[in-house]
Amino acid sequence: MSTIAVGSGNIIRPFRHVRIQHYPEDASQSFKKGEPVIFSSTGGKENKIKISGADPTALLIGIAAADASGVEGTMVPVWLFTSDAEFRIQMADTQSVNRADRQVSYGIVKDATNVIWRLDNTETTAKVFVVTEFIDAHGDVNGAVVVRPTTATHKVLFGVN
Repeated sequence: MSTIAVGSGNIIRPFRHVRIQHYPEDASQSFKKGEPVIFSSTGGKENKIKISGADPTALLIGIAAADASGVEGTMVPVWLFTSDAEFRIQMADTQSVNRADRQVSYGIVKDATNVIWRLDNTETTAKVFVVTEFIDAHGDVNGAVVVRPTTATHKVLFGVN
């Protein structure tokens, strides 16, 4: 067991089978690459993307593949949540990679210190990802794992399980 150093470069990022698509940015956005995005709920702007809130419960489109420009309508690439997409993510601060987490669904939490989103194995209500494999070893604190979106996060948008 070791403690993995995590910094601002440890964003959620593609691991395997990730498609990319561009969407127009909603007004006044400041999201960063690696942050989860959703469609706007503002009337007439439902095709534009914005950052997801904490403990996402809205349908997530995917992960921003670039920083927001701050200019409404600017096209932004998004790593899509599809049934076969897999992402690399770090465990939340002080949480360990655990063999028992394989095939279990968890939510995500924003790490305010490093300004990145991480897998939170204490969040079992607002589930975003299912753990599929480990990058770091069992017991490693702040370790990285491979995840895929839960069916609930993408089913309506893409019509696939």
